[in-house]
Amino acid sequence: MAWFKHNVQPIATAKARSIYRNTRGCCLNLIAELTGLDLKDSFDDHLLRYIALQLDATI
Repeated sequence: MAWFKHNVQPIATAKARSIYRNTRGCCLNLIAELTGLDLKDSFDDHLLRYIALQLDATI
């Protein structure tokens, strides 16, 4: 959720999570590989991920 709380800004997200920016990129790449979502360019895929995280948090 940090990715969305920091307006999908890579540097701000990395600082908030106390990780390197490249580590955050690797995590997004892994998520994209596992889910088939394009988290670099697709707003729709970002929205799907956000909704999935919100639903997961409520279950």
